[in-house]
Amino acid sequence: MGLVRFRRSFRLLPGLRLNLGKRSASVSVGVRGAHVIFGGPQGTRTTVGLPDTGL
Repeated sequence: MGLVRFRRSFRLLPGLRLNLGKRSASVSVGVRGAHVIFGGPQGTRTTVGLPDTGL
């Protein structure tokens, strides 16, 4: 089928993660439940959630 997905994530420091994909790379900064993603196909994104609730 030719569908090959590639995604790899590396923890650089506590709270700092490098994410690599087939077409893009991004850096995510934050703590459990809230982080900011810089780069990637959508640009800068902010994600907030309540840990252990699924929200």
